[in-house]
Amino acid sequence: NGGAFTQGASGRLEIEVESTSSYDEIIGVTTASLDGTLKTTTSGSYTIGNTLSGIIRTTGGITGTFSFLDTQITPTIVWKPQVNANNLDLDLVATRDYNNDALNATLTADEKSVAAMMQAELPSATADLATVKSTIDSLDTNAKVADAYSQMSPEKFEGIPSVNFSNAAMQFNNLQ
Repeated sequence: NGGAFTQGASGRLEIEVESTSSYDEIIGVTTASLDGTLKTTTSGSYTIGNTLSGIIRTTGGITGTFSFLDTQITPTIVWKPQVNANNLDLDLVATRDYNNDALNATLTADEKSVAAMMQAELPSATADLATVKSTIDSLDTNAKVADAYSQMSPEKFEGIPSVNFSNAAMQFNNLQ
């Protein structure tokens, strides 16, 4: 209580989440300087948009960002840090992320390419891609998601016009 909260590059902040109303908090600090890793341990189930308000509450503002997020609720649903508009509080918001840090650390180069492509296209997907999104979101381990990604290839996405530009950009980046 009081003073500044500073987390350096090698620091690790762990937040335990029991529900959207019961989670660890850092309150009453003047400022917060963020770096290093944010890790969450989550029990229960959560839906996109659930918010943990004020996991860090300051009176003077928040600077910096975490360099690594280990905040998976499921392999593709994560807690994303979000600084409030007043720049005084840090919230965590349940967000779909097919290319999150913890999952990405377990993927091959080809799987990472598919993950990046999916992140660009699937969040707003409808029709058949909505089925793909739902199926990927239902997988319960990083290994299962990696296996699903490995079964996809840029060639399979060629028939989807909105993906073609992302596919070309991804291939160009891979060649570089």
